[in-house]
Amino acid sequence: MPAPILTTKLHLPPLRAKYVFRSTLLSKLNKGLASGSQLTLFSAPAGFGKTTLMSEWAANCHRSVAWLTLDEGDQTTAGFLGYLISALQTIHPALGEAEAAALHFSQNPPIEVLLVNLLNEIAAEPDPFLLVLDDYHLVDSREIDRLMAFFVEHQPGQIHLVILTREDPSLPLTRLRARNQLTEIRASDLRFNTAETADFMNQVMGINLKSEEIIKLDGQVEGWVAGLQLAGLALQGQKTPTLLSKPFTGSNHFVLDYLLDEVLTHQDGPTQHFLIQTSILDRLCGSLCDAITHNDSYNSQQMLETLEHANLFIIPLDNERGWFRYHPLFRDLLQKQLGQRLSNDAISGLHEQASQWFEEHDEPEKAIQHAISGKTFERAVMLAEASYASMDEAFRSAAWLAWVNKLPDQVVRKHPLLCIQMAMSLTDSGNLELSERYLQYADPMLSQTNAEGEVHLLAAKAALAHAFNAQLLGNLDETVRFANLSLQHTPTEDSFQRSQINVILGFTNWANGNLEAALNTMNEWMSSMLKLGNVMFVVASGFAVADILVGLGRLEDAEKSLIHCLELAKTQGLDAENILAHHYLGLAMISHERNNETTFKKFLQKAEETGNISTLPDWPYRYGLAQAVIYETEGDLERALVALDKAQTNYTVNPVPILRTTNALKARIHIKQNRLNKAHDWVQKQRLSISDDVTYLSEFDHLTLARLHIQEGDFSGVSDMLGRMLIAAKAQNRKGSLLEILTTMSLINDAQGNTTQALNVIEQALTLAEPESYCRLFIECGEPMRKMLETLSINQKHPLKRYVNNLLTAFSEVKNKTSPSFGASVLVEPLTDREIEILRLIAQGFSNEEISRQLYVVISTIKGHNLRIFDKLQVKNRTEAVAKAREIGLI
Repeated sequence: MPAPILTTKLHLPPLRAKYVFRSTLLSKLNKGLASGSQLTLFSAPAGFGKTTLMSEWAANCHRSVAWLTLDEGDQTTAGFLGYLISALQTIHPALGEAEAAALHFSQNPPIEVLLVNLLNEIAAEPDPFLLVLDDYHLVDSREIDRLMAFFVEHQPGQIHLVILTREDPSLPLTRLRARNQLTEIRASDLRFNTAETADFMNQVMGINLKSEEIIKLDGQVEGWVAGLQLAGLALQGQKTPTLLSKPFTGSNHFVLDYLLDEVLTHQDGPTQHFLIQTSILDRLCGSLCDAITHNDSYNSQQMLETLEHANLFIIPLDNERGWFRYHPLFRDLLQKQLGQRLSNDAISGLHEQASQWFEEHDEPEKAIQHAISGKTFERAVMLAEASYASMDEAFRSAAWLAWVNKLPDQVVRKHPLLCIQMAMSLTDSGNLELSERYLQYADPMLSQTNAEGEVHLLAAKAALAHAFNAQLLGNLDETVRFANLSLQHTPTEDSFQRSQINVILGFTNWANGNLEAALNTMNEWMSSMLKLGNVMFVVASGFAVADILVGLGRLEDAEKSLIHCLELAKTQGLDAENILAHHYLGLAMISHERNNETTFKKFLQKAEETGNISTLPDWPYRYGLAQAVIYETEGDLERALVALDKAQTNYTVNPVPILRTTNALKARIHIKQNRLNKAHDWVQKQRLSISDDVTYLSEFDHLTLARLHIQEGDFSGVSDMLGRMLIAAKAQNRKGSLLEILTTMSLINDAQGNTTQALNVIEQALTLAEPESYCRLFIECGEPMRKMLETLSINQKHPLKRYVNNLLTAFSEVKNKTSPSFGASVLVEPLTDREIEILRLIAQGFSNEEISRQLYVVISTIKGHNLRIFDKLQVKNRTEAVAKAREIGLI
């Protein structure tokens, strides 16, 4: 289920009825906006009026404004991006719908992919607008900083980003400043001058001070807006307002003392008690405050509205005045008073009441937070265990783990279910070592094979978690052991968990080369999911089934399986589109193998379209591998190497076996390039040897090793190794492997001059390949294979004569045709060298003026080149041009 969105974080703070009009600052902000600046940064300490000025600008800038107020819970990239999209949707409801949906799948694509898609959608919006991120300093995440740095570097002209923070964010500010792409509002800008101080005190606070008193106050406060408000509140209590005797420096310690002496002590007893008790809350509403104060002498909602009316450092979070928060400095004071005036037990009771309220209102994170803050650890454990499944289902296990990590370790160890849940959350985050440590706390239950009830179920979950970890670590024996142990403890009626276990075993069979057993397991899983009504699981599993069938050499069945899944997906509506990219790519690559250019183009285009919205995390990796295959087919080997490097950077750990590593694929290309030293470096790193016992997972590595030996004319032991591999493949009926091995054997026999043996072997391969219409398998073997096929074609009565002739025709066509480039149709008119040079500078972030200086041409010439580049790439702006150029490999 999707994570709930706290809509008050998306509300633009309303302007108060009375405020100081900051004409100079508004002029500066509008000037930066008009100049095309990418980012406006409000950076100043608390209490300098950043949010108020931004609200004032929002009301006067004549642009739509999307607002997001951040808090300490915004520490995960997925959660942050989800809120950012929600903020954008307040002004453009359809914006980012696909990306928001992708965040709700367990196998969502990398955040960077979603962000690129979102930026492309923003670029298509007709009207410019502002995106405001308030309280950015509360975000303590390098990943989010990196995400926003990418956002700033690539944001289209339709959006202007505004960040409000107490400290400079980790963004490329220096580079933006050098390019004149940054408008900065600092504390020195925000400080009130004497005239503004007079307006604030006299008009906003309603206190008439003499000019000399204004000058004196201005010197003490130094233009600090919150300080002026503090002074005004104190003066409001005097019959004849005069300046305070205490100096006003803005020191935090002094400000807190001042708040206590001049503000808090002036409130009546019930108000003070309310303020101090509710200071445990980071946001307040009437019913929540009622739940923790239990005071019949006042209504909490009325109290909150009274506090706001009195300007008592309480800030409304929505226009309906339903939710509020205290000014951070004021809350700091109240919390200090809380510790001094109430006992630890009383404070614990307040947190417990808050925890209960949040639990009843379905906010488990806040409920857990307050239970931990109140040191009611058993309650925190109960809440954590109960909320894990729903939060994990909503892909919020990282947030869940962040709170549970605050529990003392000795408390956690007493609760095996919590240990298992923490382990599974840690696995999700990629911390397998720590995951195993928490599983060890629950392991004693695994030995209780005769246990019943809850202990039995815990043992099943613990073993399942161990199996997941072992599989991700590539330890197949341990995967099988723990999976079987989990099956032993899982009740017969728990069909979903038993199916999960069987899938783990199926993937293990796949990795071991037992493809028929793996296929049977996957078919059983899909059948059970259909019975449970989980059609999306069936569709999502289809590409894995097709991969297994391709491994078995059953291209026709693989194609039928993928098409069946596509038909099934039509019954699931638009959501199914997010998981179909693998299926279309699978169909495209089967067509590519068969040299069917028409269907290849059709399915490749669909793969790219659905890939843009794919929620499957390994889509960029699989797409990169496919790109490399196509580029290699075209003869563009350098581009293929780049595609493989890019694919590797996009790899995410998952249980699908890696049968062809990117490094092995690169070694194959290096062999084709005759860069044998590179291939040898790979062999040494992998510690490969002709005498190895070859496993299914290392089969491609060793076939590549054989190709290296053929290239060098070193045939010693290669035929024996291939013979052992052939026996293993036959034993497991892996026709896909047999074809790879047989073609390699034919090449080594041909290289040694064993022509008769080479032809006999290639005939075996052709006999296996002909029913499935294999083609590229043979073409990839190059000129030696073509000559062997020509020799076979001489025999007019050969039973494979027609198939051999078709292959020879394909060989000749390859010289005259190339497959389409990935990501876009071929350009109608190619870019000139100068245009590519300019495009690369644009991609590096240089402005037109900077490019003109670097290339020693006038700026109008650069602008003319830009227009021609945009026209040739069929794009509208610089951002789209860079994205398109990268997509088709120009830069």
